[in-house]
Amino acid sequence: MKVRECMSHHVEGVDGGDSVRVAAERMAALDVGSLPVFESERAVGMVTDRDLVVRVLARGLDGTTPVRAAMTRGIVVCFADEDVSIAADTMAREHVRRIIVVDRDLLPIGILSLDDLALHGCDPALVAEVARGV
Repeated sequence: MKVRECMSHHVEGVDGGDSVRVAAERMAALDVGSLPVFESERAVGMVTDRDLVVRVLARGLDGTTPVRAAMTRGIVVCFADEDVSIAADTMAREHVRRIIVVDRDLLPIGILSLDDLALHGCDPALVAEVARGV
């Protein structure tokens, strides 16, 4: 199975210059715990609800703090046309529950999550391997 067959095709994210309040509101509206962070249409990191708590609230910062100050820098990506087992191995190795799917120009086109793997009938052993990795 190829990544494109089981990934989420809609990519919602935030700009690195957006406030963490905007990120939190978007997470709440989408009912998600993380968002990719973009700068100039390129993914540059991820921001999670945990990042907001640990890197903003715990430090006494407020909702106007830019997302780039709270995000986890660097991203883990896979290609839409690669086998899902390769993406799953990457997720397990990098200890991440979700991975940004990019096209061959490295532009984000989707997200592949552990839930996507399970919901789309991927090999249960593969799903278990990723779950153990994260």
